[in-house]
Amino acid sequence: MFKNALVHVQRNYKALLIYIAISASYFAARVAVEHFMLGKIERDSISSIQVTYLLVAGILTAVVIAMAQTLAFTRLARDIDRPFWKIEPGFPTFFRYCSFWFTLNYINIAALLFIGIAPFENDAKVSMSLFRVLYEVMFIPFGATVMFYGNTSRQEIVQALSTMLLQLPRFLLTAFFGLCFIGILDALQTSLPMASLPALAVIDAYFSCFIFAYVWEICKFNREEEENSDDMEF
Repeated sequence: MFKNALVHVQRNYKALLIYIAISASYFAARVAVEHFMLGKIERDSISSIQVTYLLVAGILTAVVIAMAQTLAFTRLARDIDRPFWKIEPGFPTFFRYCSFWFTLNYINIAALLFIGIAPFENDAKVSMSLFRVLYEVMFIPFGATVMFYGNTSRQEIVQALSTMLLQLPRFLLTAFFGLCFIGILDALQTSLPMASLPALAVIDAYFSCFIFAYVWEICKFNREEEENSDDMEF
């Protein structure tokens, strides 16, 4: 599965490049804007402008990343699971998946902002941060599993959760990959200047596409197991 996922990402380099182009361009623009904004914050009011900016930037980040994920992940899914996975072309389908990924991304960003801004004790912040990190490592696997079933309704969400439970050891391995990656990315972000955000966005785009492809392989494996089980019962 690991090797297959790498092959899928390399073969679908156009999908990866779409993700990279959108994400890196956005973070390059954000670095420039924040450089300007930080100068204004020092001269004017600190808290009100800063909080407002973080809220607006959080929503915008979730929108942009959701667009990148929708465009890249739908291309990946069509190629990985050809001819089984098909979607109707057009804006309604794009909007449905983009809204889905926006929700998943914004929950993560909103939790990060809430933990950072709200006046909690350190112990409470540590506990909430742990839950947020667990969410961060699992929301792409969860989203990929939902997409595998072709929609984002309650039925597909239930099917996705069922698949994740049935293949729990493999999803735990995915979570381990995610934790390692987040640790590396946080270390890089802490040690590097803010101007490095576009470069880190490139790394994040590749890893996100890899995790998506890896989870899709897990879902395909689960489907094959269910088909073999049905054949044996017959």
